[in-house]
Amino acid sequence: ERLVEGIQDAEKIRVLRKKYTGENTPESLKKLAQLEEAIAGFGTLEPSSDWQKRLSDAKRLLNTL
Repeated sequence: ERLVEGIQDAEKIRVLRKKYTGENTPESLKKLAQLEEAIAGFGTLEPSSDWQKRLSDAKRLLNTL
């Protein structure tokens, strides 16, 4: 179930990146920057001590975009 959620989140991120880049408005670029900032810390193999909070925050942001 978590694997499916992760795949769905990754697909939503891909779709949102394409959408916001294509719109190229100040509002969409701001949302893109928020999205990129939220997921930037997950590109490492070493989890940080606050990974659960960061994951929760990123999922919340993803659901609001």
